[in-house]
Amino acid sequence: MQTVPKKKILYIVTKSNFGGAQRYVFDLATHLDTSTYTPIVAFGGQGTLKEKLEHNHIRTISIPKLERDIHLFKEFSVLRSLYQLYKREQPDIVHVNSSKSGGLGALAGRLYNLTSKEHTMRIIFTAHGWPFKERVSFIKKLIRFILSWITTIFAHAIIVVSKDDRHRARFFIGARHKIHHIYNGIAPYTLHTPEQAQEIISKYAHIPLSEYKKSTCIISIGELTKNKGFRYGITALTTLPKDFIYIIIGDGEDRERLEQHIRKQGLQNRVFMIGYIRDASTLLSGADIFLLPSEKEGLPYVLLEALYAHIPMVASHIGGIPEILKEDSGSTLAPVGDPSAIAHAIKEIVRTHKKQNTSFPPQFTLTHMCHSTEALYR
Repeated sequence: MQTVPKKKILYIVTKSNFGGAQRYVFDLATHLDTSTYTPIVAFGGQGTLKEKLEHNHIRTISIPKLERDIHLFKEFSVLRSLYQLYKREQPDIVHVNSSKSGGLGALAGRLYNLTSKEHTMRIIFTAHGWPFKERVSFIKKLIRFILSWITTIFAHAIIVVSKDDRHRARFFIGARHKIHHIYNGIAPYTLHTPEQAQEIISKYAHIPLSEYKKSTCIISIGELTKNKGFRYGITALTTLPKDFIYIIIGDGEDRERLEQHIRKQGLQNRVFMIGYIRDASTLLSGADIFLLPSEKEGLPYVLLEALYAHIPMVASHIGGIPEILKEDSGSTLAPVGDPSAIAHAIKEIVRTHKKQNTSFPPQFTLTHMCHSTEALYR
């Protein structure tokens, strides 16, 4: 009996940290049907994603000069590196992720297909929240929209992670028929007991455990960037009672600015930035409320984890967030960039003792995400 050769899937993502796009790539690469597919992951830098993939015996490739910021001459170098990578690896499918690696990866893929005489590959692009959704000037929005549209033209198929992103893509002439909606998904995970989580968080925040237990604890988890909007959560705390504390778990480029904002608001004893913690979602059982005050989102994993942990949530009315929160009667949406609305929503949750629903929606499971994506590969 003749053996059917495995399909080689080459994933490309811009950075090798462990944000949402990187987690998505990691989950797909490590959960593919290994009897059918051989995954390879390429990225810029040498971060957590590389470590986790290699620990799971997934082959990785570093792409020189691939980084988030745009530098014109570097982009030509990255484009050439991607073309040479395709020529060397000859993948059956290249699956590009997010704006920059998506655009360059799809363009390099089309150039490769035009010049290759013996091999043609399929190009899939996952948009983890369209970049023109960010709060920037009209000109920047227009440029980002055009670049996103061009990327979708180059790709053979486009995955969007929310209905909101699918709706926004309706203006992509010539690409709308390629769009497939597949939600991000998570696997079941084990939380610490509330007592264990409270002890760990109080230790990281240097708060006496007895004081922590008497407080109403709001927790946010995420990379410290402008798009996450943590400054709005910090400002919201100024209008909440003094027994409310705010724990921010994560690290990133915005840390110093956020620390300055905390000092300016006089909240050093109520807002605690405790840095990156591996598997931070296991600590959600130590929170009374989860807060995600983002300016831009696709479909955030951390809200799915909070949904699974059964704690009430307050989150921005942006991107795919309403699609998650509609599954839970104990959570509330707030307008983007509105600290007073965030504070009001938090007070209402505490006043009404809202509890989250106990069932977890099947469309947000890792199994559903992987099976739907493999169906697209086929």
